[in-house]
Amino acid sequence: MNSKLTKSLLLTIALGLTSLAQAQLRAPQVEAALRKTADWQLAHPNENQLREIGIRQWHIAPLYDGLLRLSYMTGDPKYLGEIVRVGGLANWAPGTRPYHADDYAVGHAWLEIYSLDSKHPERLKLLQKHVDHIIESAPSVDLTWYSEKKTSQRTEKHHDRWSWCDALYMAPPTFVRLYEATGDEKYLDFMEKEWRATHETLFDTESKLYYRDTRYIDQRLENGKKIFWSRGNGWVYGGLALTLEKLPQEHPSRAFLEEIFVDMSASLKARQQADGLWYPNLDDAAHIPSKETSGSGFFVYGLAWGINQGLLPKQEYWPHVEKGWAGLQSCVQASGMLGYVQPVGASPEDNIKAELTHVYGTGTFLMAGSEILKALGKEEVSDKYALLQAAETEATGQGEKQALAVYQPYRKDDIAWENDKMAFRVYGPALRDSPENSGIDCWMKSVPTPIVQKWYDEHLSGKMSYHKDTGEGYDGYKVGPYRGCGGTGLWKNGELVTSNVYRYGHVIWTRPDEAKVSLTYYYGDGNLRETKTISLKVGDELCSVESRFWGPAVNSDTTPFQVAVGLTAQGDKAQALSSRNESWLAIWDQYPNGDEIGTGIILEPDALRDIKQLGKGKNSELIAILETDASNTVRYQMGFTWIRGDLPRNLHDWSQKLAQ
Repeated sequence: MNSKLTKSLLLTIALGLTSLAQAQLRAPQVEAALRKTADWQLAHPNENQLREIGIRQWHIAPLYDGLLRLSYMTGDPKYLGEIVRVGGLANWAPGTRPYHADDYAVGHAWLEIYSLDSKHPERLKLLQKHVDHIIESAPSVDLTWYSEKKTSQRTEKHHDRWSWCDALYMAPPTFVRLYEATGDEKYLDFMEKEWRATHETLFDTESKLYYRDTRYIDQRLENGKKIFWSRGNGWVYGGLALTLEKLPQEHPSRAFLEEIFVDMSASLKARQQADGLWYPNLDDAAHIPSKETSGSGFFVYGLAWGINQGLLPKQEYWPHVEKGWAGLQSCVQASGMLGYVQPVGASPEDNIKAELTHVYGTGTFLMAGSEILKALGKEEVSDKYALLQAAETEATGQGEKQALAVYQPYRKDDIAWENDKMAFRVYGPALRDSPENSGIDCWMKSVPTPIVQKWYDEHLSGKMSYHKDTGEGYDGYKVGPYRGCGGTGLWKNGELVTSNVYRYGHVIWTRPDEAKVSLTYYYGDGNLRETKTISLKVGDELCSVESRFWGPAVNSDTTPFQVAVGLTAQGDKAQALSSRNESWLAIWDQYPNGDEIGTGIILEPDALRDIKQLGKGKNSELIAILETDASNTVRYQMGFTWIRGDLPRNLHDWSQKLAQ
C-alpha cells in the first residue's frame, strides 16, 4: 500500500473515531448531569467538606465560575441567583488579606456579574480598591517559598506575590475582568509582569508543567520522577482559559499565554490515564494511583475550551475531552455528588476517597460540562442582562422567614446574623483600637422578615438610625468591652482574660434556613487562638456555638483550658439567675423606655466547672467557667428574648425556657 493511500486511510479512521466520540456525547445528557450535580451541591452546602467554606474564600471561587457558566448555557437563573445572593451577603467584598491572591479569587464571577449590569457600582468598588492597593504598593519580595523582604513600611512575605502556581487561577482572571470593567490597562500590565515572574520561577521547560512552589523544584521521588501536582496545574490551566477569554486579542502577553496553554495541553494529553482522568502526580501516575476529580475537571474544561477557541485541533483533542468527561461521570454518585475530590492541600496526597467532595471540585465539573455543551453546538443565552434580572429576583425570593449572615465592610467589618426571631453582631478588625472586643451584640427585631442588611443600609446612608425603633425593632443593647450575650474569654488565675475583635471572620455558605459564621480571635501575641462557629436556624430560639482553641500554646500544654462564657447586665436593676444543676445562666434587664430583655446561655453539664458574678449593677457580668474537652473545644447555646419579640416575655417564662 502506498504512503499516500495509507495516510488517507488513517485519516478516514481518525475522523470516524472523532465522529463516534462526538456521537457518544449528547447535549441533553450533559446538561442533565450538570444540573443534577449543581442541584445537589446547592442543596448540601459544605457537606462532606473537611472545613466549612466562607462565601469570600478561594475554595468557592471555582463553584461561582461553574454556576455562572451553567446559567449561561441553560438559561436557568437559579444558578446565577445563588452567586448574586451570597455576593450580596458579602457586600461584594474580597477577603481581608491585602495582597494574598486567594482573597480576591471570588472576583472572577462577581466582576462578570458587574459587567452584565454596571448600574451596580457596589459590585466593583471594593474589589477595585483592593487590587488598586496591590498595584500601588506592588510587593517585590522574592518568589522563593518562605522568603521575606523588610521595607520601611512593612515586611513583605512570599504570599504577597504569586509564589505558588494556584495563584495563577486566583488572581489573573480578576485582573483582566477589572480591565474589562474599567478600560484601565494598568491591570493588564501588572498581570503580565507577575505572571511572567511566576512562570520564570515555577515552570518546568522539559515537562511543560508548573511546580506547585519552589519547595518542589528539586524534590524527586525514589524513582527519580518529579512532583507535578495535578490540581495545582489544574488551577493554572483553568486560570489560563479564564484569563485568555477576556484578554484583548492585540495585547502583547497573548502570544506568551497562548503558547503556555498549547504546551500544557500537549503535556496533559500525554498524561491522561486509561480511565479518562489524571492522577495526583502528573509525572508519575503510579505514585498515587487514584482517581482525582478536581484537577481532572480543570483539564477537561481547558481542553474543551481550547477546542472551542481554535487553539487546539478538534480532531486531535476531542477524544480526550470525551474520555475525560466519561471519567468524571464515573465519579458522580447517584445523588449527584461528585466524589474523589482531593481535600485542601498543596501536593499529591494519598487521601482521596470516593465519598470526599468539595465545592471547588463541583465547580470544575460544571465548568467542564458547560464548555462541552458549547462544543456540542449549544449556544449561550443571548440576553444575559435579562438572565441577571431573573437571577436577582431568584436571589431575593427566598421566603418571608429566612436566616442569613452578612459581612459589612462599610460598618467597621461587622459580621451580623439573624433568623425570624432575633439578630446578633460581632466586631471586626476596623475596631481593633476601640473599646469593643469579642463580645456579642443583640439586635432586637420584632418582625419575622430579614432586617440586618436593611438596617445597615439605612443607618449608613443617614436615612435612619438602627438605635431607634421605627416599627421593626432596634439595637438597644450595649456591649462595649464586655461579653454581651454569650461572648467568651479565658479564665486564668481567677481572672477573665479577653481577646480583641475577630482577626478573621467568615460568613459560611449555607441555605436560607440557616445562618452560620466562623470567627477567629487571637489572645495576646496569637500563640493561643479561638475559632468560634455560630449557627442559627429559622425558628430556633438560641444560637449553637462551638469554640475551639488552638495554636502553639495549646500544642505545648496538654491540660484542659478553662473558658469563661458570659452575659452582661444592661442596667442597675438587672436580675441575674443561674442553675448549676440545670446548667444555664440568665439575666433580665429593663430599659428606661420600658423595654425588657432577657439574655441566656445553656451549657454542657460535663464541661461546667463554676458560675460567678463579676461586679454589680450595670455592666456586671454573669459568667460560667467551662473546661475544654479532648479537642480543646467548648460548646453551648446562647440567645435572648424581649417583650415585643415572639419569645418568652418575662423572667419566669424565660428561665423556664432555658431550664427545658
